[in-house]
Amino acid sequence: MILKNSLYYKKSLEIAKEFVQSITIVDDKAVYSNGTPVSSDFFDAGEIIKKFSEQSIICSIFKFTEENDIYRIAKISQKSDITVLDWKMTPAFEAVENDNSDDEEEDNRESKGYYTLEILKEVLSSEYNKFKLFVIYTDEIDFNRIVSEIKQVLKSINLPVKEESQYSFLCNSNKITIFGKEAVKTKTTHIKDIAQRAFNYAELPNAIYEEFVNFTHGVVSNIFLKSISAIRANTFFLLNTFQREIDAAFIAHKSVLPTPDDAHEHIIELIGSEIKSVINGALNESITSVQIENYIELLDEKKLLFNFKKDDLDNNSNIPNSFTIGEFKELLNKGIISTCKYENESVKSKRELSKRVIKHIPKIIIQGYDPTIEKTKLQEHINNSNLRFAKLTTLRKRYLNANKPFLTLGVLLKGTTVAGNDEYWVCIQPKCDSVRLSMNENMHMGRPFMFLSLTKTSKNGDIILDLNTSFKIIYNITKIRQFMFRPTKNGVVQVREVIPNEWFFLDSFGRRFEYLGELKNDFAQGIANSFASQVSRVATNHSEWLRLNSIK
Repeated sequence: MILKNSLYYKKSLEIAKEFVQSITIVDDKAVYSNGTPVSSDFFDAGEIIKKFSEQSIICSIFKFTEENDIYRIAKISQKSDITVLDWKMTPAFEAVENDNSDDEEEDNRESKGYYTLEILKEVLSSEYNKFKLFVIYTDEIDFNRIVSEIKQVLKSINLPVKEESQYSFLCNSNKITIFGKEAVKTKTTHIKDIAQRAFNYAELPNAIYEEFVNFTHGVVSNIFLKSISAIRANTFFLLNTFQREIDAAFIAHKSVLPTPDDAHEHIIELIGSEIKSVINGALNESITSVQIENYIELLDEKKLLFNFKKDDLDNNSNIPNSFTIGEFKELLNKGIISTCKYENESVKSKRELSKRVIKHIPKIIIQGYDPTIEKTKLQEHINNSNLRFAKLTTLRKRYLNANKPFLTLGVLLKGTTVAGNDEYWVCIQPKCDSVRLSMNENMHMGRPFMFLSLTKTSKNGDIILDLNTSFKIIYNITKIRQFMFRPTKNGVVQVREVIPNEWFFLDSFGRRFEYLGELKNDFAQGIANSFASQVSRVATNHSEWLRLNSIK
């Protein structure tokens, strides 16, 4: 469990402060005081801007005045790191009507946070808002009613809601949390769990930072946030590197390339290499080690056990049964082979030890961090961690605004046999032979693309798509297939789409292949190289005496 006095938490907080640059606060009673005292009925925009500026955060205040502001706020939230919303907001025209009305009963829509709920529906259903923090900052004291209404509305539009703590929950990979304004402190002195979530203007920035850390912290996510912070800090230095003075040279470079379209890939590689240089400059190997060591400090030492079967392993007397925190840190720094003195053991013995350890360490980490985790859920957490990391290292992820995929090396397809059975394929067509394709009279049937067959398996797959879908690659040359595809005018075999994000290819004979995903370049190239080594074997009829004596 994360402790606020731990080195891990302090470092996570430091990284969060480096990362967060902008915050948007929405309130219908925002006024700019310019130093003049403001009634507690209003929101002092000038004062809160000053408090956030002291933390080097750009704070924008949006005064909600009309219903169309819902869509404006949704657009702003896409650019803002954190969004803060008042709970009870009223458009200006409704406020005037209420002032002139003899009916003292609150407007039903206002009392239920109607406009805030509409804003949340709009921003949380957007594909542009993922893994963001939304704070409800209110002078209402009935937090439970607010939570209940938000959950009810989000579920009504089929957005999944998962409770994280009493007044915080997750929705569509985002986090929503409830904070009280300063007035709530005095109203709820008898309700400790609400009073301690009420903050004045000076306290609000740090409260938001802490909530952001609770939401985003992690060894890998901290390293990622540190990397993004470095890119943000160097954005204008990078822009200075790619000034228009190099345009003439780049255009000339394109003009004399054997294949001018390659210039596009060249510039992408250049931009990528410069961004990688920024990250390398901001990070070093010690950052990863320090992050891991600080995290290990949080673990329950009683859970640091190697209680897997060891009797059949070589040199098993050197395999520890348990660890102190310090010993476990040493294992992670030295590696399992060195820790267990396995340097002189056979390759097979090393592999068997590594296989058992890599299955067991996730259990140690997950149980050590949360000793209360149910045993029935433990394996689910282990599988989820392994799956997500495996996918991250092998599958190409498609982010927002990415071009639609085309058929090339590493694309995974699902087809159907004549008998109606599913079959699976991975494309091994070289990338250079997948682009700049043209149709002519000799290619009326399309272009041939080569595929290796995949066998669906429940475990020990070479490729994993999800928890229940993994594949073994069949390198047997008798299983390789060629399918014909017609390129489009842009020189590639483009994916087709009837239903949004459900992609497929049609071959030259109208056969449909469902797009399952795409492997990362290095992983796909490794598969192609492995296949090439299989087919490059040379059969010989040399003397058996000569062959056997040459084997070492």
